Amino acid sequence: MRLLTWKDRLDADGSGAATPAPDGARTATAGLPRACLWLGVLYLALALLSLFLSRQPGSIANIWYANAIAIPFFVRAPPAQWPLLALTLVLVNPLANMLWGDDVIVGLSFLPANLAEILVAAWLIRCLGLAGSAELSASQVMRWILFGGVVPQLVGATLGSLTVSWHGGTEFGLVWLTWFEGAVVGALSLLPLALFVADRGPSELLVAMRDRRLLVLAPLTVGVTLVSAAALPYPFVYIILPLLVAAAIVRFAAVGVLTALASFTLAAALGLGILVPAPITAAWQEVFIYLAFAAALIPAQVFSATTRDLRRSRERLRERTAELQRAREAAESASRAKGAFLAVMSHEIRTPMNGVLGTADVLARTPLSDQQASDVQVIRSSALSLLALIDDILDFSKIEAGRLELERVPVGVEALAQAVCETLHPVALTRGVDVLLYVDPSLPAQVRSDPIRLRQILFNLVGNAIKFSAGRPELPGKVSVRLERAAAAGADKLLILVRDNGIGMPPESQARIFGAFEQADAGISRQFAGTGLGLAIVKRLVTQMGGDIEVRSALGHGACFEVRLPLEPVADGGACQQPRLAGVDAFVVGDDERSAVVFAYLQGTGASVHRVADMAAAVRMAGTCALPVLLHTVAEDAPAAPGMPPDAPATDRLAWVRIVVGRRCRPAVTGDRTVTLDGHCVVGTELVAAVATVAGLERPEALRVAAPLQSAPADGAMLSTPATAGGITILVAEDDAVNQIVVVRQLASMGYAAEVAGTGTDALRLWREGRYALLLTDLQMPGLDGYALVETIRRAEAANGNGHGARMPILALTANAFPEDRERAKAAGVDAFLTKPLLSDVLQAALQRWLPVSSNGGVGHRDGSADHLRGD
Repeated sequence: MRLLTWKDRLDADGSGAATPAPDGARTATAGLPRACLWLGVLYLALALLSLFLSRQPGSIANIWYANAIAIPFFVRAPPAQWPLLALTLVLVNPLANMLWGDDVIVGLSFLPANLAEILVAAWLIRCLGLAGSAELSASQVMRWILFGGVVPQLVGATLGSLTVSWHGGTEFGLVWLTWFEGAVVGALSLLPLALFVADRGPSELLVAMRDRRLLVLAPLTVGVTLVSAAALPYPFVYIILPLLVAAAIVRFAAVGVLTALASFTLAAALGLGILVPAPITAAWQEVFIYLAFAAALIPAQVFSATTRDLRRSRERLRERTAELQRAREAAESASRAKGAFLAVMSHEIRTPMNGVLGTADVLARTPLSDQQASDVQVIRSSALSLLALIDDILDFSKIEAGRLELERVPVGVEALAQAVCETLHPVALTRGVDVLLYVDPSLPAQVRSDPIRLRQILFNLVGNAIKFSAGRPELPGKVSVRLERAAAAGADKLLILVRDNGIGMPPESQARIFGAFEQADAGISRQFAGTGLGLAIVKRLVTQMGGDIEVRSALGHGACFEVRLPLEPVADGGACQQPRLAGVDAFVVGDDERSAVVFAYLQGTGASVHRVADMAAAVRMAGTCALPVLLHTVAEDAPAAPGMPPDAPATDRLAWVRIVVGRRCRPAVTGDRTVTLDGHCVVGTELVAAVATVAGLERPEALRVAAPLQSAPADGAMLSTPATAGGITILVAEDDAVNQIVVVRQLASMGYAAEVAGTGTDALRLWREGRYALLLTDLQMPGLDGYALVETIRRAEAANGNGHGARMPILALTANAFPEDRERAKAAGVDAFLTKPLLSDVLQAALQRWLPVSSNGGVGHRDGSADHLRGD
């Protein structure tokens, strides 16, 4: 088997196959005569130099450089060429000795040992893969020193000592020690440089020697070597220093040059008697000087390899950093393109969705048969589901891209939770799931948070609970939503608990439920529709808001999601204000969870709260009280006081709070000393206000006007508002023809007159006529867009010196639902930000808030603040 040269090994590693043997052999054979010539010339020159510098008495040179220059020739050549190279040494080695004055027999006696040393060194270096000195690591350099600069010299010293001792009768031990130290010093001084030149070529050596720092390091090395050897104790400690400095700052080849220079300097100084007058007084003195010098050369070579590795590591790190930077820039560019694409897609999807949902809302406010009303509800629910899916995908993409920014504004937690439950009630009602809300009265009235993201967390958790609690006739679905104050790690937290009695999940599913596109298992994915993004979004939002989330569940026993968020009360927000109920005896009838929530709300209000199992017992106990109030849960259209015993006291002494389940309703006075509340979304402030009202402690105006939710007028008439009587006209700036029709019909169904401008320019012209009470404008329009329109109007108002009362309310209606769009609209001067698709309830609430107060009772109020409403 042909032994590959180290170049062959590199070629094979780099390309997977070595160079074909015949071509390689022809190339090597063509250069063999030149290699033999160079070997002969260099070997002869260094042999004569070594003999010249070894001018002390004795038959053995105390330093030998020639073998070091011969080893790379054998390392580079294939073994088939070694005989010719060896023949060159057979001729040159005796010639050098004879030129120095030895006879032929003496000259030939040194040949076997030198040749054996060279061949052993070349073979070990090739076999161990240590040929490329320019590529060796620090550990490989240590192996190279051992197997290239020590072990072969042991072989050569042993053979040479035997030959010389037998021929000349000298002492074997002294000859062996002298031969060994001379060969080691020669190898350590010159072999690294020789292998580098053989590996990289003379041109690379010239590049290394162009380093201007060598102009300082070379004289420093020579000077330190001479001064330390002549005048300082332990001179070799000092000789190391310039070599170590060089190893830290210059290339490996330059360190090799300085090492050879130090060796030549010391050998010349000793051999020529510059430092110690020749002859040296004792043979052992000569030996140990060079052995110490050989030891001094090792640290610099190892350190040079180490610094070279570090330098290359830094270069690779810089290259990798540059690659990562380029990759990052490419990723950011792709992310920006993705963001722009998502923004466009969001706009393009929301625009037709506005037509679908808006038309469905308008239809719901017209006389419909039961089947038609059901069909409209299906359209509306399907459109909302599609919109929620789109929002989830967009939000998840923004979170993954790290482009989601959080707000920190005052948020009313109770109102936000109530709005979420009210929004999801139609879904829960369709699926037969009872949703119960409890907001801890001790929570601050307002906290500082991101209202949109907090709403999103609640919406996803409650919607998820409704979905997985439905579809089991044997067990009606129940979802409990609780917002409480909790202490953790010395700080108050907003604790959100969402518990359901659904199918639950095993422990292995809980571990991955917060991953993207994950559900409990594939079967559930088919049974319960969804992308699996909701909980992944919740997890990331909670983490980004500085909180944590966990789930507790068992298969078949429901699930409980627990969210802890930082609780930062608004400084001037105060606590939840509730009327005091001193003197009231409140009797909560029932032993279910809803009754427990009612009981908890009334604690700490000043009332005497009693929990009674049945109505008869409550009525009997109430007969002895001054201000008795009975709170009980009833089904829709149930009698005012079910379960009233025959011997009950006169009903005019009793006050009733009926908590109705089965349909949505607003709090309202529905009879003599009777208030009806929505049992699906019991809110503490409304409950306490209801008790205070029926007990005569508060006026009925404390309650909101009763109005069924998600239902059309019974007689099919359009809902009217004081706007019509007040002659209010709304200007609508909208370029999409379908959305023009939808918005006008939505406004008409609420009793508002509207005029439409198809462009921003037309809207500005109509605004200047001064006939409109409010502007409802799209933001993306051809020509003068909505942003420019609003800015122009606000500048004109400021230039005319209009006071606050003459400032026109402007509501943005746009399919751009991203926070940056809302901030841009706010900066332009928009008062409220409505997103498409726009629900009629959201539009009506915004109009009631921002339209001027009419002369006959008022449509709404204005506080001058920028309100951010969302139409989703």
